Amino acid sequence: MSSDLKFDIEEIEKKPRLGFYVALIGTLMIFVAGLVGIIDYAPFISFGFIFILPSLITLIWGTFGLVGCFQIYLDDIKGNYILFFIGAMSLIGMFIPILIYEDLVIYLSNSFAYVDPFFILIGAIIDFLYKKEMI
Repeated sequence: MSSDLKFDIEEIEKKPRLGFYVALIGTLMIFVAGLVGIIDYAPFISFGFIFILPSLITLIWGTFGLVGCFQIYLDDIKGNYILFFIGAMSLIGMFIPILIYEDLVIYLSNSFAYVDPFFILIGAIIDFLYKKEMI
């Protein structure tokens, strides 16, 4: 076994985790928004898959965001890139309509309170800057 595979939990606990916690809050908000959307729109699946698609996309982004948060917790820089992508895609998806029919507008993704993508992006940026020792 090589020595670079050692995992020291005490060293990880000493580092500041502000970026991790902010990104985790935003990721959990997106994950919950996806779950609630699937539960709410499940009766409408008979009208078409388009009603549940935004909730599924939101749930998938929330799941990948949790993976990115776990990688950030383990001090892996790839977690920041995952969270950048998830935050940007969920932010863009909140404003791109995939169906407009009279008064009904369905967007590409759901949001919990319209701040969760910003939490993810801000948390990823804080953690990235900390790892690059810029702050």
